[in-house]
Amino acid sequence: MRISGGDSYWAEEIVQRTFVRLWEIHDQVSPDKSLISYLCTIAKNLLMNVYQRQIVEYIYAEYVLESSEE
Repeated sequence: MRISGGDSYWAEEIVQRTFVRLWEIHDQVSPDKSLISYLCTIAKNLLMNVYQRQIVEYIYAEYVLESSEE
């Protein structure tokens, strides 16, 4: 699985944040549920947040560029 489209910085960042988040909720983790399931869900959500932020930044940059040309 390729995380963050091959960007090694974001791949490492997502992995680090995933384990930090898992540690923050470790007392809520159910022993009946797979640890891999928790890790995948956390990593997926973090990656979606990164992508969403990049899209917003891109749209804003395009808006600023178009506004400055007028």
